[in-house]
Amino acid sequence: MRMKVGSTITLSVITEKDKPPQELKITLEERPRRANLAKRFYADDLGFSVREIVFEDTYSRKQPADLKGVVIAMINRKAPPPTPSWRATIWPRN
Repeated sequence: MRMKVGSTITLSVITEKDKPPQELKITLEERPRRANLAKRFYADDLGFSVREIVFEDTYSRKQPADLKGVVIAMINRKAPPPTPSWRATIWPRN
């Protein structure tokens, strides 16, 4: 049985032996975006692609759910190396 996002359901949860179940009301939300649906960017000149961080990434790595950033999704080993004038820059985040 499928239920719509925003529906409220009631669950009965038994927390301890010989105690009555507790009723929990839960509102259903949309499932977090998966890695295959994440926004992507391919840097042809640098030879790699990145995608946005999704919930699965933060959960599996025990990071805060609101972590911002990107994940390197693919590295093209046949891409030319960066030019000598290319420098990696790290920008501070506020």
